[in-house]
Amino acid sequence: MNPAIWVSLFMPLLIYYVVFGGKKKEWQKYIIRKIKNTKEGRIEMNKIINNFIGKECLIYTFQTQLTGVIESLEDNWISVRTEDSCEIVNIDYISRIREFPKNKKGKKKSFVLD
Repeated sequence: MNPAIWVSLFMPLLIYYVVFGGKKKEWQKYIIRKIKNTKEGRIEMNKIINNFIGKECLIYTFQTQLTGVIESLEDNWISVRTEDSCEIVNIDYISRIREFPKNKKGKKKSFVLD
């Protein structure tokens, strides 16, 4: 392969990765640091999550999305029963919780858009 072609094809990708690659991690670290510095909202978050216990919910964290039934809330952790396992999630990393949407007949929607 001609070096000029290699440079013209791969250098822009390398430059893009160097410039924009670390931004997501920096943003996540900033949010986590901000949450840890403001622990006052934790009590309110616990009260809000108590409304969702026993319901099937969509739980959004910084990097993943869980779908399952919230079983319990203890201190700063929630236990979520998914289809095949039980997961424990730290409340500090949760960005959004919502009840699983249902259609007019009361059945779960098969396709959820966010």
